[in-house]
Amino acid sequence: MKIVVLGASGRTGRALIEQALIRGHLVTALVRNTGKLAPANNLTIVRSDIFNVEELTKVFHGHDAVLSTLGSNNAKLHLIERSTKALIPAIQQNGIKRFIAELSFGAATNIRFSHLMSGGMRLVLGGILKDQAAGIRLLKTSQLNWTIVFPVVLTNGVLTKRVRIASDNEKVGVRYKISRNDVAYFMLEALEQNTYVRQEPVICSS
Repeated sequence: MKIVVLGASGRTGRALIEQALIRGHLVTALVRNTGKLAPANNLTIVRSDIFNVEELTKVFHGHDAVLSTLGSNNAKLHLIERSTKALIPAIQQNGIKRFIAELSFGAATNIRFSHLMSGGMRLVLGGILKDQAAGIRLLKTSQLNWTIVFPVVLTNGVLTKRVRIASDNEKVGVRYKISRNDVAYFMLEALEQNTYVRQEPVICSS
C-alpha cells in the first residue's frame, strides 16, 4: 500500500515508518523539517503545512491510507482540532479508504482511570485533552473509515507484538504501559487487516 505518515519525525512516527517499510509499503512522511529523517528506499519525505487543505490534498493524491502520530505539548496550538479540519476534506477528496490516528489515552471515554492518573492528567494535559476531544468529535461526524488508537503510558521498549485491548470501563493505572514499537505494530495491523473501523481501542502490553 501507499501510506502517508503524519508526525513522522516523532518517536512513534519513526517506528511506524521503519515497520511499514519492512512490511513492503511505500511511505510518504509528512514533516515540518525534512532534515529530521534519513532517506530510505521506498520513503518519500515531504514538507507540508498540516493545516492547509490544498497542500494536504496534493500530498495525499494516489495514496491508500493516512496514519497519524501527531501530537504537541502546546495546547494553545490546537494541533489536533485544526489539523483534523484540514485532514478530513483532503482525505475525502482523494477517496482514501483508511485514517488511523494515535492520540493520548487520556482522551478516551470508554475506560476509567485510577485516582492518581486522573488527577495528573487533568493537571498536566487538560488543554491538550480538550484539543484532542475536539478532533475526535470532528472525526466521528465525518464519513471517514477512521480508527483512533489510544496507547497507555508509552515506553521506548522493543517490539514484542503482544498487544492487549483494554476492556470497556477497565480501570487503567500507571502500571499500564506499551512500547512505541508495539503501537506502530498495532496501527499497521489494523490497516492491513482493516479492523477496528470507526472504533477507539485503548491498547497496552499483554
